[in-house]
Amino acid sequence: MNYIKIPTKNLKKIQNEIHQIFLKNYSDKINLFYIKEENSLLNIPSLRSLLSNTNCINYIDSIAFIVLQPNYTTSIHIDAGAANYSFNIPIKNCKNSYVSFYQNIGEIQKHSINDKKYFYRCNPAYCNFVDKIEMNTPYIINVKQPHSVSNKNNNSRIALLIRLTSDFNPHRYLNET
Repeated sequence: MNYIKIPTKNLKKIQNEIHQIFLKNYSDKINLFYIKEENSLLNIPSLRSLLSNTNCINYIDSIAFIVLQPNYTTSIHIDAGAANYSFNIPIKNCKNSYVSFYQNIGEIQKHSINDKKYFYRCNPAYCNFVDKIEMNTPYIINVKQPHSVSNKNNNSRIALLIRLTSDFNPHRYLNET
């Protein structure tokens, strides 16, 4: 299972509230960055409600923002770390923004983001395209499946990534919704 679409009735409200916190505290950051003060986000009632309603609230491992520049695509990669799934919430300029999934039949190479974070890059010559989703709605995605993220619009794209602990079971979520 590569992804689960999460219907979200109050998405605009969640986006606006998170965007305000982003602008106040994190707008000078670029690319991928993890939030140390997670409570500033988890105290947003609409976000907390969404995480509770999807049975994700007790499985939060870490929270990050990802900012993709206009017309940019990441390499095909597999996320490192314990999390197998990420609850991805579009925040700003996510129309024409996609996650593409692949089947990798070649070797992978470990690449460092910083001293503590890294990912595994896949050689595109050995990857077969499987599926693509537009990230203008929340999804839980399998970050252990090779994937790339693309921003096909002319504005910087902002998304919130909530990494879920390794014991999160998406099949349990599917059975409860």
